[in-house]
Amino acid sequence: RELEAEKAECERRIEELQSDCKRLKQEAAAQRSGAKQREQLLRGRCKLLQASCFRLWWCLKPDSPGLDVIEIANEGNVQEVDPVPQKRMP
Repeated sequence: RELEAEKAECERRIEELQSDCKRLKQEAAAQRSGAKQREQLLRGRCKLLQASCFRLWWCLKPDSPGLDVIEIANEGNVQEVDPVPQKRMP
């Protein structure tokens, strides 16, 4: 009978450890997902900051049209583009 009791206790402990392992894996996956989202957001913000710095630098050139409009040549057509994008990063 003692052997059966020990076996039952071991099986209960194994189930408990497997449950803990599953929970920890789920928590780790959630943390990785959150970190990935933060990294994507930071990358987007860095790109936006780089673009803004470049546009400001471009506008400071003596022969630039100023901060109102930047002209971009696109396949022979000239388009006017606002120097600051209207769409925000999420």
